[in-house]
Amino acid sequence: MAFLHCHNCHWSQDDFWTDIYHPCREDGNIHYHIRRLMEDANGGSLTDWHLVEMGRKFRGRDGRPFVEYREFLAHALEEVAACVRETRWFTFEQFKADSDKRCPMCGRKDLDID
Repeated sequence: MAFLHCHNCHWSQDDFWTDIYHPCREDGNIHYHIRRLMEDANGGSLTDWHLVEMGRKFRGRDGRPFVEYREFLAHALEEVAACVRETRWFTFEQFKADSDKRCPMCGRKDLDID
């Protein structure tokens, strides 16, 4: 895994993806949440730590840090979709193979990997 960013405009993308690290892997959060939603006969409402943490930026209808589980899952899927849309190079191999590594935001060749 490696964090890619631009020193000029501060654009960044999440770590490069591998077979064992990517947002949709079978042992990852998305699959866990989908299984959990299907296991609940009513489609589920939970108050576990996932939802309380989520409450800082995503609140339920009454404003409390509690959301229906289906809303939590929908928000998590939207974050994965945003990650896919914003990622320029999914793997380190794609990055290495690109002969013109320019920042997708400012166009400068000022990228760095941490």
